[in-house]
Order: sequence, then structure tokens, then C-alpha cells
Amino acid sequence: NRKSTLENEFFDFLVSILGTSTIIKRRDRTILNGKELDFYIPSKNIAIEFDGLYWHSEANKSKNYHCDLRKKFEEHNLKLIQFHEDEIKTKPEIVKSIIASKSGQIQEKIYARKTTVQFVSQSQANDFLKANHLMGAIAAKHIGLFDNNKLVCLLSYKMFATNNSCHIERFCSLCNVVVVGGFTKLLTALEKLLNAKEYMYWVDLRYGTGEHLLSHGFAWKKDTLGWKWTDGTNTFNADEKILIDDNDNNDDDDNYVNDFIII
Repeated sequence: NRKSTLENEFFDFLVSILGTSTIIKRRDRTILNGKELDFYIPSKNIAIEFDGLYWHSEANKSKNYHCDLRKKFEEHNLKLIQFHEDEIKTKPEIVKSIIASKSGQIQEKIYARKTTVQFVSQSQANDFLKANHLMGAIAAKHIGLFDNNKLVCLLSYKMFATNNSCHIERFCSLCNVVVVGGFTKLLTALEKLLNAKEYMYWVDLRYGTGEHLLSHGFAWKKDTLGWKWTDGTNTFNADEKILIDDNDNNDDDDNYVNDFIII
């Protein structure tokens, strides 16, 4: 069974980072009225779900299913982390890094104050994003933090002159590394560079909350269903800006995102 194999691999990974003394429940049904959870870690208040593309598409779930599920978790003060089947298969190291980060188990830290801000070429950004961001590469402009000439943190953005708005399209650091103060330093550099009227940032609620943005001058604008489609093996993205503008006209599936805007 393919899912069982993946679950066994990630159970071993969870044990390796949390230790054998940490209780990790598999296929638990005690939390949400019988709803089965792939993994539940009581001491961390974290549940982890691996969503099969077919069974979690609109062919079998309503478009609001994952949104409603997340809200139920929040009502119980639990964190829900969700990954698509193809992400687990093709980007396991990124998935593992996210889980390690959310459970507070990443050991390696780099302090942003010791790094330098530099422009990053599209080619270098492509390689970095493919290795460290679940959504992969994007055509945009990029700035990054370098530690001894090594790129350790990246921010990708697009500027729209018609309304003097900057859209932050990607932000990530090296897998299994925490760059302390990384987002603050790159955002400050971006503001000095562009002097935009507003800065917009979308957060994928499957594995993030965006709460850290509130301390950087951002304000919540709206929740919106994202749009992805699947052929049963892979998921595919449409243009992010179009999704935000036209999301009511799309057939949304199991990617639910949060939209923050700075004011």
C-alpha cells in the first residue's frame, strides 16, 4: 500500500526528530468525532495529514472540506499540517523540513545580522526554490541573504506599477535551517528598494498561519480558496494573481490560502 509505505517512512522520521519518548499516534480517531488523523502528536498539539490527490479532490470532497476541517482543529487549539500526495513523493526533504520547523526541532540557526543582502539571478533562484520551497520556482525578481557567499534565504517578488503594489511571491530558507530575523531583514531591504504603496503576501494555510506577519506591519485582508487542479498524479498551479482576482469563478480543490496585505 503506497500510503502505508509513506506513513511508515514519516513515522520513522518523526521518531528520529522527536525521540522515542514522545507519543506519536497513528490513524487516531479520538480528537474530531471519529475523523481519522494520519499522525497526532499530543505534546505538540499538532496533527499531520497526507492527502491523496484523487480522494481529496473535488471528485470526492467539497471545495470547502479542508477549510472546514482546519477550522475544527483551530476550535480545539490544534495545529493541522497538510501535504498533497505528490509533494510527499517528489519533495520529501522539504516536507520533512516543514514538519521539523513546526515541531520546533530544527537545530541549525543562522543569524540574519551576520548575512549580507544581495540580488539573486533567476537561474540561482530557480535552483534554490526547487530545493527549498514546496511551490518551486517562479519567474520574478529576487533578493537573498548570503552567509559566507552561500545563499541561505530568499524572497521573490513582483512589482505592479499601475497601483504601486508589490506582491511577495515566495519566501524560504534552506531546508532544516532557521535564519533568525531573515524575513525582517529582507522585507526591510525590499521596502528601501521599492518604496511601494503596499506589500501583499499569500500564506498557504495547509502548513502556515501568517501570524508572524502581523508583527511586521501586515494586516489580514481576507481568506480565499486557492486553485489547483490534478491529473491524479500531480497538482498544477494557475497564476497566483489571477487566482486572487478571480477565485469565485474557479473550481477550487484542496489548496486553501490566506491573503495578508501590509498597510
